[in-house]
Amino acid sequence: MYYFIYCGNNITISIHPKIIKTLPDSVLIQSQGVELEGTCPTRSEVIDRMKKWVDAAVPYSQTDTYHGYRQDCSGYVSMGWNSSKPGHTTSNMGEICTKIKKSEMLKGDVLLKPGHHVLMFHYWVDSNNKNEFWQFAEHTYGMVAMHDKTTYDYHHDEGYYPCRFNKLM
Repeated sequence: MYYFIYCGNNITISIHPKIIKTLPDSVLIQSQGVELEGTCPTRSEVIDRMKKWVDAAVPYSQTDTYHGYRQDCSGYVSMGWNSSKPGHTTSNMGEICTKIKKSEMLKGDVLLKPGHHVLMFHYWVDSNNKNEFWQFAEHTYGMVAMHDKTTYDYHHDEGYYPCRFNKLM
């Protein structure tokens, strides 16, 4: 059996099990398709994970968890990114993502307003007019995880900025 290390400059390395014992604890590993918390997801994997919450109609909550993740906006994004449980908060999410330009936004990136809200970008409604887009979001109590349209201009005017998860492949 071989193990795989992900995220090292976005390359995958195959390592024999005997060598695994010599690696530092901070190295993230994934074995034979078994997903471990903290491994680096691909963009498609992120979107697939987000869709599962929409399909399950996971209700918004800042105290309840679903599969170990808080059911609020930042817990939902943390789950999509396969980040640590119970999830980061909007106040510290900037520590695990890097600010990018609007023109660089790809599926799996987010719009973040630290201390307030975060939502995940899926795709532009019209690739020639990059304003309206599909988002994944947990909004507020009484609502469930959603996949719906919103606009970049609205969020930008409200103080959000685009951000990319540092471990996204």
